[in-house]
Amino acid sequence: MIPKNQTDQVLEDLLAAWGLNAGFVVDLYESYRQDPQSVEEQWQLYFNALERGEPAPQFPASQSSSAPESAPAPVVSLPPASAKESNGGGQVKSQPAVTPPPTQEDTLVPLRGGSALIVKNMEASRQVPTATSYRTMPVKLLEENRRLINEHFKVAGRGKISFTHLIGWAVVQALKTNARINHSFAVVDEKPHRVEHPHINLGVAVDLEKRDGTRTLLVPNIRSVDQLNFAEFVDAFNLTIRRARTGKLQPEDFQGTTISLTNPGTVGTTSSVPRLMPGQGAIIATGAIDYPAENRAMAQEILSQLGISRRMTISCTYDHRIVQGAESGQFLAEVEALMKGKDDFYDKIFSDLNLPYRPVYWMPDYNPGTLGGGGGNLQAIAKQAK
Repeated sequence: MIPKNQTDQVLEDLLAAWGLNAGFVVDLYESYRQDPQSVEEQWQLYFNALERGEPAPQFPASQSSSAPESAPAPVVSLPPASAKESNGGGQVKSQPAVTPPPTQEDTLVPLRGGSALIVKNMEASRQVPTATSYRTMPVKLLEENRRLINEHFKVAGRGKISFTHLIGWAVVQALKTNARINHSFAVVDEKPHRVEHPHINLGVAVDLEKRDGTRTLLVPNIRSVDQLNFAEFVDAFNLTIRRARTGKLQPEDFQGTTISLTNPGTVGTTSSVPRLMPGQGAIIATGAIDYPAENRAMAQEILSQLGISRRMTISCTYDHRIVQGAESGQFLAEVEALMKGKDDFYDKIFSDLNLPYRPVYWMPDYNPGTLGGGGGNLQAIAKQAK
């Protein structure tokens, strides 16, 4: 058993090294302290090195992708994670956050281990000056092409393609023409720098429920997604999610994340401003795919006649030190354009999946309809053999 002060230092080291995933890693460390054999060998080596005060061992790139590993990011110096104010002499002093005192009827539950580190982690995120852009976009084309893919997959026994697969792929392609969103900020030798990453390591937020009923959020990454085709991306994505849900993630699965994608829309959230952690330039959040609230009780026939379809809001929360609002807006515009078929987006997906059909395309609506019609609706194109 190592001394308590040494354990506290290990916990601090884990917070500094793992950021948003610190809670998960601390839970593993607590299991390791009780029984080292309860965690996998790479975690044993990692925790043992920390307790000895040695440098953390280097691990190979994650097997979730066959693409080469990105170059390591420089060391980042961050200010203490606390609210601050000036004392008038140019120096800065800590100012504790003000919280209302509990009443006698309240029950106090101490936050320990991973939960306590999450608190510190969220405080650290306050040091990143962020801004957020939103864009609401139609998803009719996304829905129709996903339906075609999954109908074919059902016959072939190939599982399903999710909305997140397609949206995540649009994000990756948009980053190729908006590379600054994939950059990050660092202080090296006491000077601010922009870190230009050679590849896109996409962090994927995974919400897990623990045995005690509490929830934790993991953000492993898929490495070098810019070098994959869509079929390879889906396989890597599914493998990463499966390893997260079965507790098989390794240290390298969290290393080198350049940008993250989270999907609070799965629980009905329409839009979100997630916390941006140090070391990343942006985090993308997708909202629920649904009709506008005022139209949800209308009959499907009326919705169709009025040209009302489901939509989705995507947000981009970015580090304002290196990304400007216009750049974030252009990036989201590119995501929407791709999901409406720009640059043969769906044609390439169908080709990567070896589908014997052409996708549905976005075209003006030539049917005037009940109210005189309008442009920008979906013109369905029948399946055609290539």
